[in-house]
Formats: sequence, structure tokens, C-alpha cells
Amino acid sequence: MKNLTAFLLILLIIPFSYGQDKVDVKSKRFQIGINISPDICYRTLANNNNSASSDAVIKSRNSYETVKPGLTGGLNVRYFLNKKFGLETGFQYSIKGFQTEWKTGIPIDPPDLPYKFKFVDDFHYLEVPIKANYTIYNSKVRLFISGGVSTGFMLEKKDYVVYKYDDRTVRNYQKDNYEYNKINITPTIGLGAEYTFKNNSHIVVEPTFRHGISKTTDTPVTAYLYSFGLNLGYYFGL
Repeated sequence: MKNLTAFLLILLIIPFSYGQDKVDVKSKRFQIGINISPDICYRTLANNNNSASSDAVIKSRNSYETVKPGLTGGLNVRYFLNKKFGLETGFQYSIKGFQTEWKTGIPIDPPDLPYKFKFVDDFHYLEVPIKANYTIYNSKVRLFISGGVSTGFMLEKKDYVVYKYDDRTVRNYQKDNYEYNKINITPTIGLGAEYTFKNNSHIVVEPTFRHGISKTTDTPVTAYLYSFGLNLGYYFGL
């Protein structure tokens, strides 16, 4: 976590550190790049059959489930129609999900038993985003808003228990008997800052919110996945 924090600070500082050296650069219309987004992920639960028992399940799960770290990253292409408006697409690998809070109750003695554990649900997707970027301020640092939708194709679903011992952490993967919907449609919005260097390369820092509108299962209680992320990108004009 310390290394990640330092990396984020460096990306934020670089544009302003080089601000005095910046000259006017005419950005290329067509750009390619990579991005990575550390995310905080969770879900919204929904009652599919309007039953009291499903409401009880939702209330119970909301009392002990919580957010988990996630990750989104991949390759992108951008095309600017004019100085204000551009389009973006690409391929992204995304890990979303949720987890329970740490639970205790397993005896500490004998010492070879874990002293706490939690359950984790991971959803792995290959996503194809289509996003529009609109410039709201353009100077040494360009500010923009973004919005779009991402179509996710599920690659796998992982359920596992994390056991904490005094000297180690162990993951125990479990078989999941649910059938999950293979397509996840996720609208996204963001507010970003971008710095352009003399060689027409670009650094982008963009806080982003994503919320799925496709339910994960067709069970009485289902989930809609969402995440908050800090999208970090590097692009090069062609």
C-alpha cells in the first residue's frame, strides 16, 4: 500500500513539476495508451421476488459484508474529434466484488489454527468500454469530464476464505454452485486531469465511478457490482 501511495503521488506531482518547461503542443487526434485503476469495490443487493425472506437476507448480508480492493487495467485508444470532444475505447481486465468483515471465534489454541477469517467474492471480467471525454478547462493541465458504458464478459468467479495465522495468510478456494450472468453492463463517469509533454505523451489522473446495471444472478437475492477508482493513464499521440 505504501508503494502504491508513493506511485500515485509521483503521478500527481510530475505535471506540476514540469509545468515551467511546458511549451504549446498540438495534441495528436489519435492516441494509444495504457491505464491502471486501483478500485474500491462493493455491491448493491436487490430483492428479485419481493418476498419478506429475501428482505431479511439482504438486511443480514448488509450487516456483515463490506468493500474490498479491486483493479481495472488495460489498453486504450483515443480519438479527438475536436479540441473539446473525444472518444475512447479499448480492452480492460477488471476484478470486482465484495467480502465479509473479519470474523473471529476460531480458538487461538492450539497455535496452528487461524485467529480470524473472512469470505471473499471475486468477479473477473474482460471489458470493452466506450467513453466520451469533454474538456472543461485547457491550460498547462487539461481538465475534463467523462462518461460512457462498459460491456464486461465474465472470465471467472472465485469464492475463497482468507485465514489469518500468527505467521501466515492462507486462501482456501471453494466451489461455487450458482450460475452467474456472463454479461455485465456498467455505466461509468469520471472527472480527470491531463498533462501533455513536449513529445506528445500524456499522463492522465481520473477519479472514476462505475455501477453495473446488470444483475449478477437470477436468484431471489441478486447483486449489482460497483466501484470507485483512481484511473491512471499514459497515452502517446500518433
